[in-house]
Amino acid sequence: MQNEKGVTTLSKAIEEMRKEAVEKERVQIAIDMIKDGQLSFEKISLYTKLTVEKIKELAKMQDTAGKTMNNTIK
Repeated sequence: MQNEKGVTTLSKAIEEMRKEAVEKERVQIAIDMIKDGQLSFEKISLYTKLTVEKIKELAKMQDTAGKTMNNTIK
């Protein structure tokens, strides 16, 4: 038999996992939009609910990853 504290702790853990999954999906959508190159960082931020700073960080990571792959291919 579970007590109320155990149920509350479990509920909080499930909610945290859900929030993390939503955040990961938002990040992936933003990465796809950055790769597409059709929208400004501000628009991507608006649609994904991520900050412009986070979008810039993701874009920089994509740029770095692309350069690394290009150097590997050569």
